Amino acid sequence: MIEFPTNLGLRFWEKVQKTSTCWNWNSVTDEKGYPLFWKDGSARRLAALITVPEKMQLSHLCGNKSCVNPSHIIFETPGENKRRNPGPGRPRACPRGHSVYARRYRNGTECAECALERAREKYRIDEVFREKIKRTQRENYRRKITNG
Repeated sequence: MIEFPTNLGLRFWEKVQKTSTCWNWNSVTDEKGYPLFWKDGSARRLAALITVPEKMQLSHLCGNKSCVNPSHIIFETPGENKRRNPGPGRPRACPRGHSVYARRYRNGTECAECALERAREKYRIDEVFREKIKRTQRENYRRKITNG
């Protein structure tokens, strides 16, 4: 838990709105959206108030930059952070568990394997539909021949 001297603690909690998951910072943020807190005559990122081990960085597990919930913030290397959250336009792990993919389809919502599965399923449905149409056409043709 973040421990502040009493006056800093009161100021800190005035700027936090707790939700069911995140503790959202409702005050000043930097240009990247990270919370700023005024201390010792200057505005600092809240992360600067925490001692971060060498070659590590603070990362938000929730993906919410304005969250100050300590259970959502971890220390990790930049490489671990990139693997966990590669950022926009970079390859991500497939939500269905397929391997990391370089080429994405449908606005980045599925990997190549998912796209192939979807295409196979569509083709299978199309085949079933085509068979049904052929059967109906044959039945209509037989009716036409027998009736007239």
